[in-house]
Amino acid sequence: MKRLILLVAVIIFCMPLLVTAQQIKNWDFGISTEFGKDYYDRNYPSEYDKYPDLRRSFQSNYSWGVGMWTERHLNARFSGIARINYMQKDMHPDEYAEPSRTASQWFIKEKHHHVIADIGGRWYINPNSRIRTFIDLKAGINGFMAIDMYEIQMGKITNKSLYGYNRWQPIALAAAGVAWKRLALSIEYNRDLKRAERAGYVTGIMRQGLTVKTSYAIIKP
Repeated sequence: MKRLILLVAVIIFCMPLLVTAQQIKNWDFGISTEFGKDYYDRNYPSEYDKYPDLRRSFQSNYSWGVGMWTERHLNARFSGIARINYMQKDMHPDEYAEPSRTASQWFIKEKHHHVIADIGGRWYINPNSRIRTFIDLKAGINGFMAIDMYEIQMGKITNKSLYGYNRWQPIALAAAGVAWKRLALSIEYNRDLKRAERAGYVTGIMRQGLTVKTSYAIIKP
């Protein structure tokens, strides 16, 4: 994951050197950061209803991400947007994996690493204002890359099997925000379009998240 973060950072900081404003008329390129929380719902078959103590919902402690984006302006009101993002989710151990510890190990925290790519459209409600309001609608893919588990004696243990869950999940996203010059601030809701299934188990998990995102246009012709 350190290599992935380094790669994203290199691309972000080298992007202005790769293109010029004259070559990308009507295109914006920029970087973004976000911070939020994820909420999970686990379902069980009906025969499990006799176990009322099963944990059916849980949430992340927090999630944060960094990424890069491009926006193609079609006219004053509408544009197309594409983004690639690295996300890290800080999780309480024993939640996602049912559980993530064994009798001989004591896990104190857990971090999930994701790469997200999405594409969609943006509507500027008041394009002639100095502070423009906008609405985004997008679809994308959430790539579950690895899990870092921290055991009290052994330290970090990286789990690349993801406890047997699906690695790729289709997602839908919607956001509302404001833009001023090169800066933008938005609130984004995102949701998996299907439950993540775990090989060999009868349960599935549906995830949804809410984040506050800031973005900055490095190149804005």
